[in-house]
Amino acid sequence: MDENMLARVPDNLVAWVTDPVVLTVFAIVLGTMVLNFVLKRILYRIDKRVAQTSTVWDDALLHAIQQPLSLLIWVLGMTWAADVISARADTGLSDIVEPFRYVAVVVLIALFLTRFVKELENGFIHNGADVTTANAIGKLIRISIVITAALSVLQTL
Repeated sequence: MDENMLARVPDNLVAWVTDPVVLTVFAIVLGTMVLNFVLKRILYRIDKRVAQTSTVWDDALLHAIQQPLSLLIWVLGMTWAADVISARADTGLSDIVEPFRYVAVVVLIALFLTRFVKELENGFIHNGADVTTANAIGKLIRISIVITAALSVLQTL
């Protein structure tokens, strides 16, 4: 390697690390990671309390919301960081971020709703409901959620 290039590395690294955009993006990503960690700890504590109840609804809601909520935090954090980057650099990223955010939020809401219906279905079957009826109603509700989400996404694109 060229000795001049190696000599410039510390200067370039300091310039890169002290760039306000880099610091802002780093803070957003770190904040997203911390928020996701705190959310998981809170949901874990709530899960311990909810497990003591006898209702199906709270168990289903808590189990259905964990993954979509975690993914929502990451999607919003990363798209916020992409907004910060696209405001500084003219890469065309800003044209993609907003539609991606909308589609991701719609998909995550649909994921939550389908998981919620599936958890309710399993809970009702466990509590003695007719298996065939619960499966049929659950499938109809889930397919209507998927169709509604797909139409909403297609309307945006």
